[in-house]
Order: sequence, then C-alpha cells, then structure tokens
Amino acid sequence: MFGKLTTKENNEVVKLEINPKLCKQCGWCEQFCPKKVFGSRGEILNAEACSKCGLCQLLCPEGAILFGEQSKERQGTIQFPACNALRSNAGRPNLLRQVSREVSKFGLGWSIQRSLSEPGPYFISGNGACVRGALDAGCQFYAGYPITPASEIMQDIVKKFGQTSIGIFIQMEDEISSVGAIIGASQTGVKSMTATSGPGFSLMQENIGYAVMTDTPCVIINVQRAGPSTGQATRPAFGDLMQAIWGCHGDSPKIVLAPTNAQECYDLTIKAFNLAEMYLTPVIILTDETIAHLRERIEIPGEIRVFKRVVPIFGDGQELTVTGSTHYSNGLRAASDPKAQQDLLDRLKEKMENIGRHPIIDINCHPENKVVIISCGFTARSVAKAVYNLGLDNKIGTAVIKMLWPFPFKEIENAVPHRAKVIVPEMNQGQLIHLIREVCHDPIPLNQTDGLPIEPKTIQAAVKSCMEKMRQ
Repeated sequence: MFGKLTTKENNEVVKLEINPKLCKQCGWCEQFCPKKVFGSRGEILNAEACSKCGLCQLLCPEGAILFGEQSKERQGTIQFPACNALRSNAGRPNLLRQVSREVSKFGLGWSIQRSLSEPGPYFISGNGACVRGALDAGCQFYAGYPITPASEIMQDIVKKFGQTSIGIFIQMEDEISSVGAIIGASQTGVKSMTATSGPGFSLMQENIGYAVMTDTPCVIINVQRAGPSTGQATRPAFGDLMQAIWGCHGDSPKIVLAPTNAQECYDLTIKAFNLAEMYLTPVIILTDETIAHLRERIEIPGEIRVFKRVVPIFGDGQELTVTGSTHYSNGLRAASDPKAQQDLLDRLKEKMENIGRHPIIDINCHPENKVVIISCGFTARSVAKAVYNLGLDNKIGTAVIKMLWPFPFKEIENAVPHRAKVIVPEMNQGQLIHLIREVCHDPIPLNQTDGLPIEPKTIQAAVKSCMEKMRQ
C-alpha cells in the first residue's frame, strides 16, 4: 500500500500512501483518479503515473490517503487542501473530466465539522431530524412554501437559522420559485435545500430537470402524502417513487434516497448533501407523513464528515456559462448539434453509473430463503416486525432499499435465491415492483392505498399465504 514517485518539476521524491486502518475500499480513488493510479480495493497500482493533482486525498471519504509528508496521525481529522478542479460539459467543474488549474478560494473537499447540536441522544420527529442533518451538512439557504406534512421542516429551519445566524430563509410564492431560488443560491456556492409534499413536488419537476442539466447540487425533501391531487394531506403514502426518479422530461437522472426512521432522516440528509456536492446533482429524499411526525430517539455525533464541492462558482472571479439548453464542454449553447446532445446525456448517465457503484441497501438474505420481502421507507419497519413475529429463521429474507436511484439491480439479483418468492409491500398501487421485475421473476405485489401504513399483520398474512401455496 505504499508507492513513491518523482515529479517532473524538480525531481523531488514524494510519498503516496494509503492507511489500511482507515481505508474502507470504497473505490472512489480508482473511480476519480485521472491517471488510474489506484485499484478498486484501495491499492496503489501505478504510483509512477501520479500527476500530483491531490484529487485522491481531497475526495477520500475516510481521509485514508497520505500525500506528501502529512502524518498519519492527522489523517481523517483535518480539512484537506484544495486540489485542481475538473471541467464538465456544462462549463462547470465535474469530477469526471480533465484537470483544470483553477482552484476556488472557498473551502473544498472533505472536512470534519462539529455538529451544531450538542452530541448525544435526542427525542425528535423525522422532519426535525432532516433539519438537523441539513444544518450539520452545511446548509445555508432554504427557500420554500408551507405544505402539509412538510411544513415543520420550514418552520424548524427558520428557527435554527435565526438562533445560529448561519443561513438565509426566504418564503416563496410557490414551489416553482422555491426550486428556482435554491438553484440560484447553489450556483453561488451555497449549500441549499427545500421541502414539499406531493402537489408541490409536481410543480418542481421542470426546475429539477434544469438542475440536472446544469450540474447544480441541491437537496429536495418530499414528505409524501396520499394522493392524487390534494388527496389526504395528513395521511401517509409512497406514491411519488416513480415521479422522483423519472418525473422530469427527457433523460434527467438524479439521486433518490428513502429513510425508514428518524435516525436515517438525519444520516441520509447529510449523505444527500455530500452526494449532491460531490456529483453536482440534485438529490431527492423521500419520506412520508408517518416518518415525518413520529418522534423517535436519534443519536447525534459530535463530528460530521462533510463534502464541499470542488468548483469555480459565481462571484469568485471565474467566467462561467450556464444554460439549460444542450451545450458544449465550455458551456456554450449547442441546441442543434447531435454530438453535443449525445455527449451530454452520456455524461449524465455515466455520473449515475458511478454513483450506483456505492448502493445504500440493507440485505439480509440466505440461500435457504423461501420468501424474500423487498421494501423501502416506513413499510420496511412493518416488514421487520412481521419477520420477527413469524420467527421462521432462514425461511424469510429481507432487502431494504435506501437509495432508490441509482437502483441496486445487481445487489438484489445476487442476493435473492433463485427459487425464492419475492413479496413487495408498498403504500401505492405498485411502483417499486416494476423495478424489482427487472431482476426477480414474478414478484408478488402487496399494495395498500387507504391512507394508512401497512401493518405487520398484513405482511404476515401475505407470507403465510405465499408459503402455503408453495407447499401445494
């Protein structure tokens, strides 16, 4: 795990090393290194090719890479120095393109930040946990419009901004302008977010697509409720899954996360900001009314690892061109160029493929499983209780998907036994199951759309019925 290299400038020998105690073999160093110095398991394969850009040290989420004479004792505990930015098809920096010599004056890359709340346990709602996660991730701008059951997020962040003087809040006239405002704030280098529910989320779609096209990081929380239209404003549902993934016109991929409890609302909100900043993309968090208002115990750590984008931004002296139209690599409009359109969409697709290499999914499957239950969101909690109540040991497996897009197709395909029956419980008329059908034969839908959570007894009955049919 150690290599040496000689620079071309002055023949200085510089040390490049990976600390095996910190390395989690996530593969990010291999993924982003422009010279392909690293292997997929955290090993140095070609130290001589290193160009000294420092990108590996900047991006390592565990602070495991030592570059130069930095001591191992300081690894993982300091803010890493800025490295060279990378240029994208939007004329904005992107971690998948060639090295540029311009470095923003703002704090960049991974750093350790102290949480704004005192570390320790808290009894808090899912909405409140999202707010604390956003603030600990560095959110400094919120624009929104009140809507049940997401209004507490706006109310809470207003109070926190006022108490800490670290952020700016604007109440907008509608959800269309809310997303426009957080996109504008983000393009000045500020971490920004908004929150809404189903009707407002529908209004946001065009601007979310603009954020995808312009590589603009931002976070949108959708606290789902029963629909369609106004529906039942105070009742839970999970009917916005397809809209979150494919709601924008054209091919406009974005990251979609789904917590199952208040602790994950906190953790995945921090994750959402980190992913948005690293990959320069909007990230959508799907919760629902039940998670939003159920108060639970969460644990807030004293220190948080956060990422600040490696980009030039408006206001720091760079000349930037941003357009929602098809554009060349310098950002200039290319609305009639077929190659520019193909290159741009290929880049967006490549971005999602890179993100998909690190899925967020809890799998508890065994080759002897007769039944596997695949779920997401609050329903996963009912699944866990149902499996516990049934007490059938290795006969029942589970998979809880917490990153819904990019979807973990390979992980599910590899985990589910070939002959096992797959049950997909959902608080909708069948959305997740369409993705499951890509990798599992004839999954069994278990849908509920009455505005109430799916109870464990409903899942237990479905499992018993399935196993009884298998015995016949």
